[in-house]
Amino acid sequence: MPTNLVKVTHRDYSASELEAKLRLSDSHIISRVSHDSMQLDVRTLSQSDVDKIVKEIEGLA
Repeated sequence: MPTNLVKVTHRDYSASELEAKLRLSDSHIISRVSHDSMQLDVRTLSQSDVDKIVKEIEGLA
């Protein structure tokens, strides 16, 4: 099934560390790690989901 991915990197955390932090966050964000980046499959995300993900990532800064 075709999909779109968003690759996320963080200046302070590796892809694996970022994935773990977001998975264990209050929002329990599920992603995958590939090619040194955390990847989100946006096929089923609503705008509300995106807003939560951005808030969680910003909270790590």
